[in-house]
Amino acid sequence: MSGFIVNRGYGEDEHLGGNILEGDPHTYSPTVWDYLIKRFALHSVLDVGAGMGYAANYFHRAGLQTLAVEGLESNVENSLYPSLKVDLTRSSVQCRVDLVHCQEVVEHIEEMFVDHLLQSFACGRILVMTHALPGQGGYHHVNLQPPEYWIEHLKRYNFEFLSIDTHRIRRMAEQDGAIYMAQSGMVLLTANVCRYNLNRTRLISVTLLAAQKRRFCSDGSDMCEQPAEQHIGQSGIIRRVQFCGFFPEMLP
Repeated sequence: MSGFIVNRGYGEDEHLGGNILEGDPHTYSPTVWDYLIKRFALHSVLDVGAGMGYAANYFHRAGLQTLAVEGLESNVENSLYPSLKVDLTRSSVQCRVDLVHCQEVVEHIEEMFVDHLLQSFACGRILVMTHALPGQGGYHHVNLQPPEYWIEHLKRYNFEFLSIDTHRIRRMAEQDGAIYMAQSGMVLLTANVCRYNLNRTRLISVTLLAAQKRRFCSDGSDMCEQPAEQHIGQSGIIRRVQFCGFFPEMLP
């Protein structure tokens, strides 16, 4: 990754960051994302550890109602797509979406905070994720595990491993040059699909704090109407961002 700038946290935020400022070409996997959208008829997505928002922006432009969360303040301030500040060492995300997308994040989360991560994954009926393997280097890689570790943990949250879809996305990712998804990408499905009450929806549209940041709507226009506030995360409204589109009911 010579020539790229790595965003890193400092001091009490040292555990955050590690993403490529310009966007990591090794995590950009549009063929995989398009496959998941069509395969599972996706309408909404939560991007956990969104970095600079490149994946979230892709999902948004593909027509999905997109919620991006990121822990490092500088990433949130400068993200290509508006994101909420959520530090997974302090709280989890609480929402209902079709897909949770999480690339190159879980290895940065210490074991003592893994349940915050898993609770955030439980927001979706489908999960696609990558993980760093034992012995793999990297900035603040503190939880390097084989796939069985994550599969077993996710069973506690009623996720089932989809081996065929996992095999497919790894082959697609290899064609995209998305080496991390090709190496360790996994697709899982929650066994509790019936718990999603899709009749209870609420419009999320909250004000953007960063005045310079563009606001997006699901129809591609710049301004949203009918504002309504909603809590994201256990500690209340962590970040106020402008979104437009229907999401299933937030957890209390």
